Amino acid sequence: MRSVLPSTLVVSVLASLAAGHGQVHKIITHNPVATYVAADAYGAADPNSPIRKINEVGPATPFTGPNITCGPGGNVPVSKVAPVVAGSEVTFDWNPWNSVHQGPLMTYVARCPNGCSTFKGDTGNVWVKIAEDGCMFPLGDQVI
Repeated sequence: MRSVLPSTLVVSVLASLAAGHGQVHKIITHNPVATYVAADAYGAADPNSPIRKINEVGPATPFTGPNITCGPGGNVPVSKVAPVVAGSEVTFDWNPWNSVHQGPLMTYVARCPNGCSTFKGDTGNVWVKIAEDGCMFPLGDQVI
């Protein structure tokens, strides 16, 4: 029996209070095989991507406020989902914003129980941190 994560997965990238800048620019699911690309902070949101658009690449402050969910003005629900079979590999590919702004990277995901097109994720304990790592962008893109 296959267990499939409900097709209600949305991705958020949270900037830390450290000076690190960057964003997940690509998600690759391996079962089923698919690649989703994000718009950059200055482009239009991609309706075919489950990655929420980030409007600012700076730190989201205050860390405990509503801006921590996708940054200032970035908490806009998306309708696209990334179905993934439970236990399969998912790659979150980060790209650098600026090589002089290094710091920790944190990747969070959330389940959207009633659909992602209305899910904001700004209340309750809905986000799950799946990765935290340091980065040294002069070494090139890093995959978490």
